[in-house]
Amino acid sequence: MSTPLTLYRPDPAVGRIAQALHRAATPEFSGWLEHTAAAGGCARPIRLTGTIAAVEATTGRITGRLRTDELPDRALYKACGNRRESQCPDCAWVYAGDAYQVVRCGLTGGKGVPDSVGRHPVVFATFTAPSFGAVHHRHVARHTCAARQRCDCRPAPCHARSAAGTCQHGQPAACFARHDTDDPQLGQPLCLDCYDHEQHAVWNYFSGELWRRTKQAIERHLAALCRQRGIPFVQVVTGSGKVRRLPPVRVSHRQGRRDAAKGGRALPRPAAPRRCRP
Repeated sequence: MSTPLTLYRPDPAVGRIAQALHRAATPEFSGWLEHTAAAGGCARPIRLTGTIAAVEATTGRITGRLRTDELPDRALYKACGNRRESQCPDCAWVYAGDAYQVVRCGLTGGKGVPDSVGRHPVVFATFTAPSFGAVHHRHVARHTCAARQRCDCRPAPCHARSAAGTCQHGQPAACFARHDTDDPQLGQPLCLDCYDHEQHAVWNYFSGELWRRTKQAIERHLAALCRQRGIPFVQVVTGSGKVRRLPPVRVSHRQGRRDAAKGGRALPRPAAPRRCRP
């Protein structure tokens, strides 16, 4: 069994390269590398401390104990599981691969899903807010960048018009600028007087209730279809310990990952209304 490293360790102020070189030069490096393999290269692993007990399933008898003080770094490493690339690139890469496999199997079959699902109709619904007036935006017709978060593609003109004129308030009705991703004009109205700020405020106020009722109507319709076609409901145990019977397809924008883990499939939430900066 590997033992805790007791040699001198460089101070964090000297940098990660010096710490990595020191770690690689220690005789316990191979054991430490095997010990941290479970974290999968996570940039921000969770460090667990305490006692690990091996319990016999049939009798409940404890057959062995292991304290984390006896392990390298005196801790167990677990991947953080963050899906944001800016927080942890490795966990985000694993999450993206898992999400791809889930979607692919749901569309074409495989991994326990019958191939017949490939003949089922597929709907990718997108719910967007209505327009309250022309705003500056950045549109890229065809992306050639590696990551949309750091897009450096050349965008199309903002609001190109063949006959560029002015609105009733004397402001230009066209914009031929190619906005960058950090352009402060993005999202701002072309004309503050033409933009319907009152309707925008009303939409933002009632959009939550509108989505709740839309979600409720979709779930009721899906539940009725499941009953008509004999599709069994999924039993889900809530946080309070109660068992609920739910249709296998649900619409949720906050608990999508939890529903998917419990057997249901979640649809994405509608796109948030565009915000202006008057």
